[in-house]
Amino acid sequence: MELILNRSLQSFVCQLHANELPIRHLFAHVDKTITGPRSLTGEIRKSSAGCEKLSVVSSTPIEITLWEVTNKKDLSTDQLYLMEICEVINCCHCRESLSKINPGKVCHSRWLRIANRILSFNVADENSSEAFLTLTAFVTKVYASMWFKIKTKP
Repeated sequence: MELILNRSLQSFVCQLHANELPIRHLFAHVDKTITGPRSLTGEIRKSSAGCEKLSVVSSTPIEITLWEVTNKKDLSTDQLYLMEICEVINCCHCRESLSKINPGKVCHSRWLRIANRILSFNVADENSSEAFLTLTAFVTKVYASMWFKIKTKP
């Protein structure tokens, strides 16, 4: 097939979708109660459901390096929220208005929103469980970093 197309089959896979595979696997491993391809019913999903209603608390900063996005107008609302919430976690200073933004309805096919909810809950909960801290570290250091790298240099 590669010889016929004269290109690698790997290039047919969207890199942004491929970036979601590790977070899906980690989420399933940590939450342990995904009941099907379209449902998230575990404790982490239930805990993060009302994250926009919680107030901001101080948390330990997580040092991350995001790729510089030159044109923020090209970003969707979810993408812009991910960038801003990662910057908050990096410097540990959150505007109250950012914490009150609803990161969107949880949908199994929208892992960007799930990542946003995890990070939003981290900003609002000072007693996060070990599972939440693991997911937060992964989302900020791996998922978001790769996401913006792919977005800026496809």
